[in-house]
Amino acid sequence: LPNLPIILLTFVSLFSGPENGITIGFLLGFIEDSLSMGLMGINALTKTLLGFFIGIGAQKFYVANRILQFISVVIITFINDVGREVLIFLLDPDYMISFGNVLKIVFLKTLPESVLNGLIAIILFPFFEKLLLKKSTQ
Repeated sequence: LPNLPIILLTFVSLFSGPENGITIGFLLGFIEDSLSMGLMGINALTKTLLGFFIGIGAQKFYVANRILQFISVVIITFINDVGREVLIFLLDPDYMISFGNVLKIVFLKTLPESVLNGLIAIILFPFFEKLLLKKSTQ
């Protein structure tokens, strides 16, 4: 399944900067944490940090480039999933995962999800840009 919160976070951070990226990242992560049964705060922390760093990085690139948008979403999805697993491993003493399971997570879940998110972002970003442009002209 696509990770729509990551796509939205990437768009907001790329086009609105780190301040809005932090806010949206925290809100999306908090909602995700509230709906999950895992450690509270893991998703909020990872998405807040991602929103900040995407927003900072976006100031150095031409963010309207579709290839850059695709690559950004793929990388951010990958970092989000891997970062979340690393934080859970470090903070939850009951969370035991073997190296083989890490490889399964990366190759069977994270990489396909990252590419799918990138493809969906290519479709959604033009729509989001039109909404943003429409909002800014009002």
